[in-house]
Amino acid sequence: DANRQRVPYLCTIDMLSGVMTVQGELGADMYNLAIDGEGTFYGVGYGNGILYSFTADTIANPTNLGDLGNYTSRALNSLAWDHNEDTLYWAYCADGRTQLLKIDTQNAEADLVRTLSFAVVGLYSMMTSCSRIPTRSTTCP
Repeated sequence: DANRQRVPYLCTIDMLSGVMTVQGELGADMYNLAIDGEGTFYGVGYGNGILYSFTADTIANPTNLGDLGNYTSRALNSLAWDHNEDTLYWAYCADGRTQLLKIDTQNAEADLVRTLSFAVVGLYSMMTSCSRIPTRSTTCP
């Protein structure tokens, strides 16, 4: 910003032209964003272990959903929304390993699914049913 402060922004990028458009200033410093089929974003607060949610209309005032417990995000990590199960997953990396966690979006409770012996920094869940397509999408896998 004008005062040389680090300010987080939510941006969209046109995949064909590469043009970036700022959607708004995030009201919390977070990364590892995932979005569900209803337009709700989820993000992990940088360095504080808080799970936040927001929509396009509430970018500046995200909701604190709770503390993720012993998982404080300071390294490369990845969130993904599983549209088949309506479930949020987090690949939490620490000490060269990844703990794949299933996150309860009501209370930020993190349940360990599996520990991997390598770092995962690009978590993705493939949609397998056309009935689960988010409302703005026009294609089906």
